[in-house]
Amino acid sequence: MQGHRQGRMIRAAVLALIALLAYGCTGFKSGHVKPDTAIKAGPPVVYIHPLGDIGWEKKVGVLPFLVPGNVGQAQGVRVAALFKDVLLGKRVFRTVEQLAAPYGTLQEALDLGRAHGLDYVLAGRLGTVFEGSEFGGAQVEVSVRLLAVATGDTVWYLEQGVNQKIDYPEVGLLASLAAISSPPPIRTSGAPSPVPNMLARVAADMAVVMAGGEIRPK
Repeated sequence: MQGHRQGRMIRAAVLALIALLAYGCTGFKSGHVKPDTAIKAGPPVVYIHPLGDIGWEKKVGVLPFLVPGNVGQAQGVRVAALFKDVLLGKRVFRTVEQLAAPYGTLQEALDLGRAHGLDYVLAGRLGTVFEGSEFGGAQVEVSVRLLAVATGDTVWYLEQGVNQKIDYPEVGLLASLAAISSPPPIRTSGAPSPVPNMLARVAADMAVVMAGGEIRPK
């Protein structure tokens, strides 16, 4: 009987030691990611570009961006406003206005451009928008088409993705094994969302490319 009790005490001590080692070896780092080093973006990928000057004096309308299901439609209007301001600020075109009417197809986008007497319409899409977690990992993917209203041709077609660094915690072997059988829940970050800054980065990069500049990977 006494030997049985001693065996249970030894097993309890061993389990307590294992738990202590697991938590003591985690070395858990802060989930806050520094904004100056967190965002990684390559240059926009250019699939279609004009062969010559398309005219700085032309009038351009920016349509509400199409958005994925996890993003509210109002966000597409905000992104359109961002691109309008950046295109004006970078002096890509002299006249850039925002169109409020939604559209579903490129033909509908062209029809809206003709109805407003525009030379070009910018039709954009958010392919991926992920806010990230407490460790970072936000993602944004954007594509835009600049359409010539008179001909229906795509003058510019660009895509760009931006990722935020994931600040993984450093864990010991025992904690890693425990996480495999019972992974912790993914918690959202308490910090402000990095997505607006990421979208601003994309808008600025694409505007520089359309203005004839060159973006180097950072």
